[in-house]
This record gives sequence, C-alpha cells and structure tokens, in this order.
Amino acid sequence: MGKYRSPFKAAAKQTLAFKVKGSWAAGYHTGEDWVCNNTALVSPCSGTVLRNEWDDSYGNFVVIRANDNKVILMAHMKSKSALKVGAGVKAGDAVGTMGSTGNSTGAHLHIEVQNAKTWGYNKNLLKPSDYIDFSDTTNINAQEEAFMAKTYKNGSTTEKVYQTTADCKAGKDAVGSLNTYETCECVGIYDGCYAVVYTLDGTSSKKIGFVKYSGGVK
Repeated sequence: MGKYRSPFKAAAKQTLAFKVKGSWAAGYHTGEDWVCNNTALVSPCSGTVLRNEWDDSYGNFVVIRANDNKVILMAHMKSKSALKVGAGVKAGDAVGTMGSTGNSTGAHLHIEVQNAKTWGYNKNLLKPSDYIDFSDTTNINAQEEAFMAKTYKNGSTTEKVYQTTADCKAGKDAVGSLNTYETCECVGIYDGCYAVVYTLDGTSSKKIGFVKYSGGVK
C-alpha cells in the first residue's frame, strides 16, 4: 500500500515534528504541524467523514476514516468544513482552509494519523509523514480536465499500477495492474509517470493510478 497524498495542493514545510515533548495534555505533540503558501486543504485519502466539529484545542477540525481503516485528523482550520459527517470523500477533495483556530498561535495544519477505525485523543498514534507523502500534490480532478482524457493502450506485458508517482518510479507497492494490451484513459503525465483511469477486473468500478510504460499514450 502506497502513502496517502498531501493534504496541500503545493509544496509544504513541516514546522513541528511528531512526539516532540511539550506542554500538551499528552505531554508531547500527537501529530505533525505543516504550513503552505497555498492555504487550501484537501483530503489525503479516499474514505468517509467521521467528524466535523469545533474543539477548544483543535479549533475547527475534520476526521476522515481512510478505506484502509486508518483515521486522519486535520485541525485548526480557518472555518468549519463543508463536508458532511457520513459522506464519502476521494483523495484530493476539498476539506477546508488552513487557519489558526483553537489552541494555535499561527496559521498551520495539525495532522494526525491513527491506526484505528475511529479517532480518539492520544490513541493508536502513527507518525504522519510515514503514511502521508507531503510531496505528492497531484490534483487529479483538475488536471484530468486539462488533459482531456487521452487513450492509453498497454503493451505486451502486464503493467503494474501504483498509488503515487514516488511508488511508480521506485517500482514498489503496486495497487493493481493493466492486462496485456488493455486500453484505458490517460488523464495526465506527472513527474514522468502516467495517470490512468482503469476498470477493476470483473467489476464496473474504476480507479486512478500511475504506470511507467511511456509507449501507451495515443
């Protein structure tokens, strides 16, 4: 399984690391803090909205359960998110705007990842940057429209499909594959990899992923 995409649409910088000791209720920092010149926030994963509310510490925050049953908290947003609790989201969908609500001294995103189906304070914590690729700012939805969905035809061997361009370039953690001479849509070219919309075997469901084969775009 590859990493989740960045919650930002542009390059971001970490300002406070995970589990740094301090005056927080847990005695340490339960997530990571990040800042970006582009203040728009998007969902790092596809999944379900579990919470969308206010807290004196987290300010305006959202919790999303990823399809792999980990949960992601995004806090200190400028205003309440428009997302509805119980609604499905896709990676890259709008969540809100970076802000400084709650216990915060400057605009930033506090983000947590927990290995659990529901979020709980200081429980089942994971290091966010181990699971989120903050360099992956691909906006598939916007770039698909610009690319106008060219046809992609696979070659004579099975082509592995990856969740991120980093995994694609490294050839690791494939999430699917294109069959020999399979045809699908290519919606963009990012960092030397080809973003394709393909149909899952035996179903009518479609999925977006990245492939390496450069001869497939027609």
